[in-house]
Amino acid sequence: MESTIIKDIGDLTYDVGFKFFFKDSRLRSYVASIIADMLHLNYSYVYNNMKYLDVEFVNNLKGLMRSDVILEIDNIILIIEMNRINYKFLHELKIRYASFIYSKMFRKVKKNKYVYNGKKIILVMINAFAKNKKAVSTYRPVNEYGKVFTKYIEVKEFNLERLKIDWYNKVTISKHEKRLLYLLMTREIKREVAKFIKGDDILMAAEKIRDDLENGKIILDYDIELENEMIKQGIRETALEEGRAEEKKENAKKMKENGIPFNIISKITGLSKKQIMML
Repeated sequence: MESTIIKDIGDLTYDVGFKFFFKDSRLRSYVASIIADMLHLNYSYVYNNMKYLDVEFVNNLKGLMRSDVILEIDNIILIIEMNRINYKFLHELKIRYASFIYSKMFRKVKKNKYVYNGKKIILVMINAFAKNKKAVSTYRPVNEYGKVFTKYIEVKEFNLERLKIDWYNKVTISKHEKRLLYLLMTREIKREVAKFIKGDDILMAAEKIRDDLENGKIILDYDIELENEMIKQGIRETALEEGRAEEKKENAKKMKENGIPFNIISKITGLSKKQIMML
């Protein structure tokens, strides 16, 4: 892997800068302050006890089926994702990834009997766009029938462009929302950034590190070609998977129209009887 100065590294909505900001030890105060406010925990406690789990969970996963950052504090696992583009399939993929982490939390106690360890999983989606009218939303992901998949997975979405509108309109936003908004504000001119961080010691310290990063005083080891190839591979795999799922449904629908019994259709396509009924 070759050390290089990466274009647009000062824009923290880009993958490289974002991951650096959430993983580098020099920015632990920045991350801990966001997590502490988000979870209503003591800042010093979070600072001293949060740990990273990326390597443990990302092994053997391909393409986009991985995470930007995974943190654990007590019985809470936080999957933190920066999304630059509003692609529906990416949103669904991240929820699928949270479900994958959930599946890893079961332990076998007897033959064919598994027990969940009780950890709560929070998928933090930081969107560098205004996805909807809400700046911040919290919800539980649902299955294809509209039912909550599990009480142990929660999604928190922060729509940064909407938060930015609120900020400029002098709508009150919380401390951790402001510090997340800083990621987007790094696109602004220096004067606007300086105005935004004024009076916030943690943001002012973070901005100094970002300056060093942007000016080449901090050089990252990063394989851009590998990252791009992983993204392309993930998109290809997702498209193929979605195509296969649609093909199964289409075949099942045709068989259903031809009067083939549901149990036979289920064996051929792998769809449940309930799924077949809804086609």
